[in-house]
Amino acid sequence: MKANKIPGCIPLLLVSLLTLLPLFLLIGASLKSYPGMTAVSAAWLPTDAHWENNEIFSRFPVWRYVANTLIIAGGQVAGALLGISIVAWGFGRYPGRWNRLLFAMLLAIFMLPWQIAAIPVFSLFVRLGLPNTYLLLIFPGWLGCGVFGVFLLNQFFQGIPTDLFDAARMDGASEWQVFYRIAVPLCRPVLWIIALFALINSWNDCFGPLIYLFAQRRP
Repeated sequence: MKANKIPGCIPLLLVSLLTLLPLFLLIGASLKSYPGMTAVSAAWLPTDAHWENNEIFSRFPVWRYVANTLIIAGGQVAGALLGISIVAWGFGRYPGRWNRLLFAMLLAIFMLPWQIAAIPVFSLFVRLGLPNTYLLLIFPGWLGCGVFGVFLLNQFFQGIPTDLFDAARMDGASEWQVFYRIAVPLCRPVLWIIALFALINSWNDCFGPLIYLFAQRRP
């Protein structure tokens, strides 16, 4: 790194440390005693570290919880990328008679909270024989349900020159090859954004598992 670039990196380094501050506080709180955590003037760092707090790993299946999170979040992210990209490709590159109307209806869904469809979706998956399974939380992501992602990727596809796709078709590429060999590599930045939003939504989703997963529910 050049010396003249170091002063410009210092503010970025300070901001990065500020973003990591909640993580440091969380680690410090995990080593405190219960009175130390609930004190009004609690210290940021524990005065005496309670390493015995790690007994949570022996009392609860924490690693099973982590595995469940990785399976559900990973499945939803993969499904969102596949479903959203295919739906956006259809809207963006294949204009039809009802294309505008269907796209407007899709955007109208974006204004409705997804809790409205929770009961109909649950009833549908019960009829399919998939209640209380991972698929009930993962499979909706494979249907292109991310309306914002469809809108974002659709606008990106419309901005790509059609000459690139026509040249590939003249070389003998099929429509599927045009999609995943040309269109998808060009929209990698947008796909990263969609994956990030899908991961955050899956990580913060408490209502879905609370409603759909009920076998291990305790009174």
